Amino acid sequence: MQQVYDAATAIVQAQMDKFAKIVGRAYHLFDYVGPADAERVIVVMGTGAEIVHETVDVWPRRARRSA
Repeated sequence: MQQVYDAATAIVQAQMDKFAKIVGRAYHLFDYVGPADAERVIVVMGTGAEIVHETVDVWPRRARRSA
């Protein structure tokens, strides 16, 4: 059964890649936004991801202004 789970991510991503060719927008199983050396992460699914992405972009600018 583990083989099925191991293969699932590749199968799902392949289908998402096919979908992207049709609709012109790429989707991925996981997207990371932020610095490579982050000390904290936020894991989010669905529509809240865009808000979190914008927030992560704003935090460094606010930190520089308050320093």
